[in-house]
Amino acid sequence: VHSQHPPRMEINERLNGVDLFGDPIVPKASGPIAEKFGTPPFTVLDAKSGEWQDRKRAWAALGIQGEVGRSASVIHMPTMATDNITDAEYTSIFDPMLCETMYRWMCPVGGQIVDPFAGGSVRGIVAGCLGMNYWGCDIRPEQIAANEQQANDIPTNIRPVWVCGDAIDAVPDAPMSDLVFSCPPYGDLEVYSDDPR
Repeated sequence: VHSQHPPRMEINERLNGVDLFGDPIVPKASGPIAEKFGTPPFTVLDAKSGEWQDRKRAWAALGIQGEVGRSASVIHMPTMATDNITDAEYTSIFDPMLCETMYRWMCPVGGQIVDPFAGGSVRGIVAGCLGMNYWGCDIRPEQIAANEQQANDIPTNIRPVWVCGDAIDAVPDAPMSDLVFSCPPYGDLEVYSDDPR
């Protein structure tokens, strides 16, 4: 019986060639991910690039203040100059350019985003500006109030929706989504509330 498909070794020879001794060259996989996928299925985002920083500044120029609604929390973080771990007062702010990139890559135009741990306003404001529907939940009423104020101050194509509540209870009532995108709590790294939940 003759197969219309060439034997596997012949395909490999055609794809990768042969060495000086006529043996087929077999690309060496480096680790379990490369063995499974051939090439690692990762994208490296360069947040230090000029294009990224320019776009991030453009988002900031709209007036997004992702830290509003949260007071600085004492966290353990490396200092830029020494990489030593130190205690610092810091409030993490979600990068709007990362948010825009993920929305554009992973959600259809006009799609629905659900964010079970909404935190600051960034993810909602970016979604609304891009013409995407956004539903976010946060457990702290002061955060929801701050996010709503940001939405009043920054005109968006579609107004984000934030609800106050525990994600365990609120997410079942969330709209059907095209993308679930969030930034879960950091455990004890950043603590903004004494609510045990």
